Amino acid sequence: MRTHKMFLTFAILCSVALEVCAQEKAPALQPADGPWYIGIGGGTSFGQATFYSITEEGIRSWGLQGGLFAGYRFNRLFSLEAGIQVGGQSQFNLDCCPYWLGTDGTWQATQVIDKDGWYFDDLQVATRWAKFAIQANINMLSFIRGNDRWSLDLSPQISVLNTKSKWMGNLSNGQGYHEELQPGNWHLGLGGQVGAGFAFTPNWKLGLYGGITALTGKRFDCIPNKAHNTNLIWDAGLKLTFTFGNNKRKAAEAAAAAAAAAEAARVAAEQAAAERARIAAAEQAAREKAAAEAAAKAAREKAAAEAAERAAREEAAKYYNGTFPTIYFGPASAELSAEAKTQLQEVARIMAAYPKTTISLDGYFFQWADDLKYSVRITDKRLQAVKDYLVEQGVDELRIHPITNRGADEKAMRTADALRVEISVVEKETAASQRVELEADARRIAAAEAALASGNVFGSIFFEDNSISIDKDGMDHLREVKSYLDQHPDKVAVLFGFASKSGTAAYNKIISERRIDKVKESLIKLGVPASQIHPVVIKGVDESAKSSKDARRVDVFTVEK
Repeated sequence: MRTHKMFLTFAILCSVALEVCAQEKAPALQPADGPWYIGIGGGTSFGQATFYSITEEGIRSWGLQGGLFAGYRFNRLFSLEAGIQVGGQSQFNLDCCPYWLGTDGTWQATQVIDKDGWYFDDLQVATRWAKFAIQANINMLSFIRGNDRWSLDLSPQISVLNTKSKWMGNLSNGQGYHEELQPGNWHLGLGGQVGAGFAFTPNWKLGLYGGITALTGKRFDCIPNKAHNTNLIWDAGLKLTFTFGNNKRKAAEAAAAAAAAAEAARVAAEQAAAERARIAAAEQAAREKAAAEAAAKAAREKAAAEAAERAAREEAAKYYNGTFPTIYFGPASAELSAEAKTQLQEVARIMAAYPKTTISLDGYFFQWADDLKYSVRITDKRLQAVKDYLVEQGVDELRIHPITNRGADEKAMRTADALRVEISVVEKETAASQRVELEADARRIAAAEAALASGNVFGSIFFEDNSISIDKDGMDHLREVKSYLDQHPDKVAVLFGFASKSGTAAYNKIISERRIDKVKESLIKLGVPASQIHPVVIKGVDESAKSSKDARRVDVFTVEK
């Protein structure tokens, strides 16, 4: 396990160090253009079978290895390589294995008196090996643009190895030093390397590598594997690589290709200029023709529009002094029928013919409705549906005012007759004054919105959950509002009603409206004229409030009349 950690740490440190270096600026390099390369490498090796090169005492023996290799580089990312490598190292016993080995290869827990052999602690194994390997190299730094010097290769490897081991040491029976050569063994090897390199010329590269090979078959030290089942050879070192190729020829080819590309670009530019001139002439002719056709078409359309306007005025004249159509709805519905849409389109045409005309909307529901609150809400939706459709047809929403929910129709005897929205023409003088008032309201609301955005609220009246009662602090705020308005008769109070997230949208609208009414009623009781409290706006749920308590409120603003 210590061997594993040591070599893994070595490989990781080399890889990280070289990858960091690859990020640094280095002089530009034009690599050799040939795909073939050869090289030589060498360094140290360690073994790990029944006996280990590294024991509890540390590294007992530094092995040596070296070899030749050749390969073919398909691209910056991938190359394929074959090589031959020879090496050797010594292995020793670990403290956990106090066994005895006969010279004939028999393993015992203790010494056999009448046989020659060694105690494991007195035995050393020298192993020599030759490896024939094929490996694929994947350069992880090939993805860095502009990097032609540094490489970081991950290389899976398959190999065939021949190993020969020699046992040697002082015999346990006192017969002195003895060596025993073991027969050679062939193994299939599976493993890999991690390598990092730097190209110091276009053809030459120097690199570090570290690898591991797991051997199949018999343990290469030929010692019976009673305690340890590993069969590994580790190697690490330096390698020098030469890549075949002629950069001068490659540079000449690149220059010729660049010249050809420049000539092709010049010819293409001339052709494009000629084509643009031809297209421009054709477009100019097309524009002149289109302009003539457009002028003729505009004249025809103008004449047709004038005729249509005259027809619309004639058609609308019979309605203007009369009554607009009534829009009926089905039970529990705020959807406009096809007939209603046709009627509203006619209203829009009349209002287009008479641009100074203003209309009002009045909504009704059946007097014996089971759910009064629901009937009020659905009538509001019907009024909104009629208004929205008229706006879609081009009617200015300022010309649709007032919009009034009249409540239950006490005269209607049938549901079908009661569920309706009536459209009426407003007198011109009334319409003008209403427009002025609407514009004033819009200006006041805008001023209040600006004050709210900047945090300049004159006073906030807070409410408990499901309550419209104003507490002592709220009444104190309202008295301050009354005192300010008394001193500034040119000001009006604008009320914004907010609600918390709890509850349905319909309920929040009703409770906000009741709270605004309560504040307005309290101000009037304190002596504020009703004309000085306008407009009031239901703002809905306050998403920015820090708590539900902060959201349940009515904000009071004082703005210019």
